[in-house]
Amino acid sequence: MNTSPIYDNPDLQKIDFKNKLRRLYTSSGIPKKYHFCTMETDWSVTYSPKGKLTGVAKKRSESIYQFVVNYIMALDSIINGQGMKVKFKDSVVFVSDLILDGTKSSGKTFLLSMIAQSAINNGHTTKFVEWSDYLDRFQSFEARKVHEDFFNDCLDVDFLIFDSIFQYDINNKFFAVQLDRLITTRLNAGKITICSIDTVSNQNPVFGFMWNKFTRETFTFKLPEASLTNENKSKRT
Repeated sequence: MNTSPIYDNPDLQKIDFKNKLRRLYTSSGIPKKYHFCTMETDWSVTYSPKGKLTGVAKKRSESIYQFVVNYIMALDSIINGQGMKVKFKDSVVFVSDLILDGTKSSGKTFLLSMIAQSAINNGHTTKFVEWSDYLDRFQSFEARKVHEDFFNDCLDVDFLIFDSIFQYDINNKFFAVQLDRLITTRLNAGKITICSIDTVSNQNPVFGFMWNKFTRETFTFKLPEASLTNENKSKRT
């Protein structure tokens, strides 16, 4: 029987548990600035980093808040293959894989961090990957062996999260094949892949057949932008 003081003191137990979570968040790649943030306290439906939200942008911010909160609540159902039920006027969609599409400072990294953090809290294996980091690792066939463990982690985790996918100038067949293998393997295994895309034009990134198919068939949520600016500061980053 363990008689260490930490097991007898509720406050120390909480500190120990929080430290364990912090280590899990860090090892999974979640940006430290978002550790222990919440949708309720850190997502504003009134202000964006660029200023006050009005009209359609405000409604979209309210919608993404509710959508992500519901998605987080449905994580266990999503990982079990049931998806999250989303009702539209004339249809019903079951959402599992997810793409968030937004401009710089629209809140993509924050939202992905909230999903990743909640997945870990629910006991699901999770990997949060900066797209530029993934791209740098797989620019050549020779790099495959060096980063084999990293790639296998991306294949195996319950939730793989790619942040800030951007249309880089890629003329690399190996990279496209590697990415298609990743997406195909995860889809066949029922693993969940969540991405954010940097909106720089009306064209989504093109990286290979399976990626293109994934983006066409995956539920995409467009994030809000500020419609005017003022001196008020946002809670949201």
